[in-house]
Amino acid sequence: MKINLIMVALYATIITTSYSCVYQHKESDDDKDHNNAEAQSQHDGSITVSEEDASKFGIETRPAESKPFNEVIRASGRILNNSNDQATISAPTAGILTLGKNITIGQPIRSGASIGQISAKGISGGDTNQAAKVAVATAKKELERLEPLMKEGIVTKREYNAASAAYQSALASYSPSAASGTVRSSIDGVIQQLLVRSGDYVDAGTPIAIVGKNRSLVLQADLPEKYRDKLSSIITANIRTPYAENWISIDSLNGKRTALSPNDQVSVSSQTGYLPVSFTIDNDGSLSAGSFVDVSLICRSEETAYSVPNEAITEQQGNYFIYVKTGSHSYEKRKVIPGLSNGIETEIKSGIHEGENIVVKGATIVRLSEQGGNIPQGHSHNH
Repeated sequence: MKINLIMVALYATIITTSYSCVYQHKESDDDKDHNNAEAQSQHDGSITVSEEDASKFGIETRPAESKPFNEVIRASGRILNNSNDQATISAPTAGILTLGKNITIGQPIRSGASIGQISAKGISGGDTNQAAKVAVATAKKELERLEPLMKEGIVTKREYNAASAAYQSALASYSPSAASGTVRSSIDGVIQQLLVRSGDYVDAGTPIAIVGKNRSLVLQADLPEKYRDKLSSIITANIRTPYAENWISIDSLNGKRTALSPNDQVSVSSQTGYLPVSFTIDNDGSLSAGSFVDVSLICRSEETAYSVPNEAITEQQGNYFIYVKTGSHSYEKRKVIPGLSNGIETEIKSGIHEGENIVVKGATIVRLSEQGGNIPQGHSHNH
């Protein structure tokens, strides 16, 4: 009996030990498989965004291409009226000016439309144009009286010629438009400046208003004098107004560099150490004369570099990243070193290779997918 109990205990120990070894071996294999899967996932580093979501949320890519990236010089600037797109309206006669009822700065006006009236009534010396009108009428009447008398030989040719000369002289002194006292615009445009006020006395020829066609403006940038050697290489510019976040390329406004005219030089800042650089730009309604702007002056360059739109770069804890499309719905996060920026695009010094598909729009959406966040459902670029 004693021998039987010993045999049962020994058998139980063998069974327990065998089961424990099998269990531990199985658990170790499961952990190994799990760890391998996790390692593979970390090594892959792939971010998944479905093609449907990429299209819906406006994710766009473009192949990386090394191309000229121009040197950029930051400066301040101002938007001015284009003097070649303006007309100065002057007083046709002397007198007291009364501006029209709706004549204000910014008011559209047609060519030939009245800006105001000038009257010399009650002024010492009277209305000179009215006196000239009377002189014309008197000289004409005398000429008409002498004409038949000359034909009859009662007056000489010399007397008749003297009367004719007096009539022509009176006509030269008289202006029908001035006699009306009406100040009229000579072009279609917008009243940009009023140089006198209603009730002011003006002489003939006094500037009353400046009317601009409002089709073009002038961007005038102040280039620090230390960049004088770059003056001839500046080809275009990007600008940003104080009331906007995004930069605007003046190429999109048909911007062209111009030389300063003597009139433009009057409005150049009197600060020393700055050189004026001017461009004409189309007025698309987003800019107004008198506005101050930040300017990125762009120079001609033969050096090439990779560059991406500023919105393609994300910043995390002081490091900068872009996203590269590696498959139909997979993306890779890539650390980069940014260089110069022209306000719209930024040079990438390292981290990009030729031909890679760089995410240039929708980097925020890819980043949300990377972090496992929910892509907002209420926004779409498919309008």
